[in-house]
Amino acid sequence: MFPKVVIIILNWNGWRDTVECLESILKNDYPNYQVIVVDNGSTDGSVKRIKEKFPYITLIETGSNLGYAGGNNVGISYALEQGADYVLILNNDTTIEPTTLTAMVEVAKETGASVVGGLIKDSSDGKVLFAKSRYPAMMFYSEPQQDIPNQKWWESDRVEGSAMLLSCDLLKERWRSLGYFLDESLFLYCEEIELALWCRQMGKKSVVAKDAVVYHKVGTSSGGKGSPTQFYYLTRNRLLLARRYLCDPFKTFFFITYPLWRFARAGFYIMKGRFKIARAILQGLLDGYRGKTGAKI
Repeated sequence: MFPKVVIIILNWNGWRDTVECLESILKNDYPNYQVIVVDNGSTDGSVKRIKEKFPYITLIETGSNLGYAGGNNVGISYALEQGADYVLILNNDTTIEPTTLTAMVEVAKETGASVVGGLIKDSSDGKVLFAKSRYPAMMFYSEPQQDIPNQKWWESDRVEGSAMLLSCDLLKERWRSLGYFLDESLFLYCEEIELALWCRQMGKKSVVAKDAVVYHKVGTSSGGKGSPTQFYYLTRNRLLLARRYLCDPFKTFFFITYPLWRFARAGFYIMKGRFKIARAILQGLLDGYRGKTGAKI
């Protein structure tokens, strides 16, 4: 009746957010879950502080910053060893409602979806940040949010990466087919887009559960929303994924319009005097065309 869910929290120099996230998880009402914290080479004393606060929670140390996908892949491997039916990848800068996990599992069982996402809200004001996304718009930008459908769940071409319930059957198939669970070549950002594009190719269903409410602080681990780091990886990785997954005529349209849009975006930030962001966008374009992967050096 209650499939086993392993919740993976990736921490990198953010123990305060991680503690808050864990406190919200421990108030949830789902009866069959396990929590794993994966520390991605923190240098701020995170491991000690998290162990002191939650000595009974499994904490895995990677020893270095493996990126979003790399760190979560360590947790996924452990989750599969523990006999998980589902893995919930949850950003450390999120908190959840007590009923969120139950809602996700119920929708997963009801729909047979391989991926179930949450309704993502801003932790500061409760504004909806993510409810659904469509292909191919998701390749260009984060879509403005429409009205929330008045139903228990709805299909979406991707879910928000800050809260993804993944079936372990899907993860095992990814490993057999690709040799990885999440794409480590991206390092940071767009991993959920890569997953969504692959699921689309393979005919896998992705849905969003209305009652799976997740509050997100938005990009804390990468310096906040609109940071140079965020702009760099979002720009570069969308180019990498477009080359790999898009077919004509979408690919042709993308490589004509997306660079122009990013140049315009960089120009906007130059006029605002925000030169680091403009430089990050342009470097992301350059590295994307070069096919550069992994961490930015």
